[in-house]
Amino acid sequence: MSDNPEVTEPEVQPWDQVAEEPDEQYMWFHDYYLEMGYRRTIRGAHAAWVVATNPPGSQRLGKADQARKWSRAAEDWEWFKRATAYDAYSQSDALTAVKQAQLNLKLATVAAVDALIKNLDNPRTGVAAAKEILDRGGIPGRTISDNITTVHISADDMAQAAREVEEWETKILGESGSSVSGQ
Repeated sequence: MSDNPEVTEPEVQPWDQVAEEPDEQYMWFHDYYLEMGYRRTIRGAHAAWVVATNPPGSQRLGKADQARKWSRAAEDWEWFKRATAYDAYSQSDALTAVKQAQLNLKLATVAAVDALIKNLDNPRTGVAAAKEILDRGGIPGRTISDNITTVHISADDMAQAAREVEEWETKILGESGSSVSGQ
């Protein structure tokens, strides 16, 4: 441990190399067994090692002696228990990454909608911006299926759209308060 209280030692994880664990056996565990994920087996890890390293004939999968070494190492150094801890950690880490990605997407969507709303004032891009706002909001104008038109808009959506159309018409026509529709 460090004498400096500001320097913290990295936390030792169950899947890190155990004291006195031989480097070669840790490499078998870390590079081949652990990396196989949820479908890992000692036999599969050994086979991956054989393919990756192309060892001399005496160390190939068919040799019972070498396979026993892998099984013994897995038992001695608790590969299954350590891999299970790694899987749990990886799963929680992945969940955190997914939540962060969802938040980033939500923030990016808000920024994109803000940019689109600013473009409503531009006569050249206003219609496209309005359509994009509706599309991003999940409010398609209509869906045609077997020659039947289905409208997916609630009363609240209609009221909001009516207010936005009135504001938009007012901006386009340069009028200050009266609507084209006369309402």
